[in-house]
Amino acid sequence: MINFLSVVSFLKTQKLFLIGLASSFLIYSCTNSSSTQTALLQSNHNSEQTDGNGKTYDGKIRIVHHYDANQKIYCHGQEVPYSILYRKSDTNDSWYLITNKSDCQQDPAIHVDGVNYDDSLKVAQFQGKNYYPPKIIEVVASEDPNLPDTNLFDGICLDSRGFCSLRAAVEQASSLSSTSDVRINVSTGVYKITEPLAFHFPSTIDGHQIYLNGQDKMNTVIDGNGTTSHIKVDGSSGGLNISNFGFKNGYSKVAFSSSSILPYYFHAPLNIENCLFENNVGASTLYAGLGNLEVNIRQSTFQNNQTATNDGVISTFSTPLLIENSTITQNIGIGVLVENKTSNVVIKNSTISYNQSLGLSFYQCVGCEVENSTIAYNKYGIYISTAYFGNSANLLDVLINNTTIAYNGDSEFANLTLALTSSETKIRLSNSILANGHSTTPNCTPGGSLQALVAINSLIDDNSCSLDTTTSANNLIAVDPLLGALSDNGGYTPTMKPSAISPVIDQGLALTCSVFDQRGQVRLGASCDIGAIEVK
Repeated sequence: MINFLSVVSFLKTQKLFLIGLASSFLIYSCTNSSSTQTALLQSNHNSEQTDGNGKTYDGKIRIVHHYDANQKIYCHGQEVPYSILYRKSDTNDSWYLITNKSDCQQDPAIHVDGVNYDDSLKVAQFQGKNYYPPKIIEVVASEDPNLPDTNLFDGICLDSRGFCSLRAAVEQASSLSSTSDVRINVSTGVYKITEPLAFHFPSTIDGHQIYLNGQDKMNTVIDGNGTTSHIKVDGSSGGLNISNFGFKNGYSKVAFSSSSILPYYFHAPLNIENCLFENNVGASTLYAGLGNLEVNIRQSTFQNNQTATNDGVISTFSTPLLIENSTITQNIGIGVLVENKTSNVVIKNSTISYNQSLGLSFYQCVGCEVENSTIAYNKYGIYISTAYFGNSANLLDVLINNTTIAYNGDSEFANLTLALTSSETKIRLSNSILANGHSTTPNCTPGGSLQALVAINSLIDDNSCSLDTTTSANNLIAVDPLLGALSDNGGYTPTMKPSAISPVIDQGLALTCSVFDQRGQVRLGASCDIGAIEVK
């Protein structure tokens, strides 16, 4: 145990030193003196969203496109705007017009007068035609996903073959600073990439949202082919939203990097929903650090990924993190690694299981919570450390509520290991289960000089945990919870359902009972059941 803790401590120290060397973040910019190569806005066009603002080197740019239903223009089978209007500055009415031709050619940009632009609606009228922001970007599944866009400044996703590849779509969505949302729809297929897809957001406060939407996580797959990670993102505003994708066979062995998704000096929200991360190899599968962002992971699965033993499949370094309705299972490495006095980490309605290291590691976690979750059958369970911060350690409380922690650990680490340097630090266990079946593996092992566990209305099936006697109350000690196997009991994630005669039924503290259980079912009665599942 001492060797393992020493390695973890050393790694954290090195990370703090290296990250401290970084004093600036990457800024992506597009500049070109030609009016036809000014960074143009790419955004969604529908009846509800017609925002066409953008910002570049000399002030506001507004880009609006006209699609003519009676005179459609196509390039290699893809419809393109009949004409494009853009304005270079807020301070004058200097509008420019680009007209497309049917042979994939454009007329040169010309200065035009008489454009009526409604700034509140972001809609322009010129010569009897209405102009709106560009349409949704549609990716062609049969196209080589690695072909770049041929002109980042025309507002149209076209690669050298005249189609919209995955990389061209990402480049167009990232080619400018815009306050309009951009939507990329990706068809079913396997997209084998040769280098990461790079999303660049503006360094200003006028950022836009980019939505990268697949069809479903099993059949819309971005494949790193064992040679590259999948996505990198940088910038200071806006946000990246990824849904319905499978991310497979990603690879990166670079320290503080990721085999799948890396927000690199990204200072805005990253939202991931209904995605599958599988067979990725690297320092982490998703590494959130080096920026004041937030990461929200919902309804997603991380399985069969490989990381270093002391790194996390999901790692956060000073980055707020939400994991909800998600499963992290059968990975090599730590399931979730939280480090460097990170604040606002919430894991709820999720299952972390069968990982070949710790299920969950809280290293310097400020105001962090685990609720309605199952931590089971990992090589080790939960490890909580508050080293280095001395008198500030009283801020590093961790709350574990309505959670089932079961069958983790061996003779070295158990369900719960505490390495605390201050008696002010409190690990609060409420309405939760600690169970190892009265085996040779204890529920609690001390990892430091102090061990403080405040347990309230919880079940611990042995006598291995040292409880704070002044605040702990109403616990069931050395009692079998009668848990069922980890299986599908409804909801998004596998759970361990207690039997109908389990002693956990109706023994929770009403004041802290979760409204719903891990499956999303309403908890009934005056008092909830202890653990992640409501039996009734």
